[in-house]
Amino acid sequence: MSRVLNLTIAVQSSNHQIVPPDKVICYPSNMSTIAHEPESLTLTIHPMPDAHGSVKISITVTDEQDHISERSFLLTVMAVNDAPIISDIASVTVYEDTRNHPISFTIVDADGDLLRLSAISNNTQLIADADIYFQTTNPVDTDPGKQKIVNVTISTQKDAFGSAQITFTVTDPSGKWIHPFLISQ
Repeated sequence: MSRVLNLTIAVQSSNHQIVPPDKVICYPSNMSTIAHEPESLTLTIHPMPDAHGSVKISITVTDEQDHISERSFLLTVMAVNDAPIISDIASVTVYEDTRNHPISFTIVDADGDLLRLSAISNNTQLIADADIYFQTTNPVDTDPGKQKIVNVTISTQKDAFGSAQITFTVTDPSGKWIHPFLISQ
């Protein structure tokens, strides 16, 4: 006759900065099984956002007589390059024939990459792309996770009026972030 065993399963992470204890889930964590019969477990592991590196995951199975079996494996969480972010930019109203209207916004890159800035107008009869001038050095050297202020001036064409949507784009090696905003006269 086969013997039924009651087992308790515990899972540990060697580095809680990468995989905290509550982010390693074993299902089921308790089970009854027949001796020498294989059983399946499901492990779900959720590394912390922006965490990367190697972590040892240990699975310990204990039976009712306190016999213990342990197996471990190395989990490597690869770093990814996060896209840069542009702050919100409020819509602006300017007068006809405006020269060098200042606009400021912030950019941030979690990885501290070199960021390239660009801008285009959807109405070049009002604001030509060449009349959107970055006063900030381009490309922008950033520190990881720190905001950088971007200063821009925008000029309208002579005797032109209406609305234009200006789209600012910030690009790093992994991708780009696009932010449109509206200028009216």
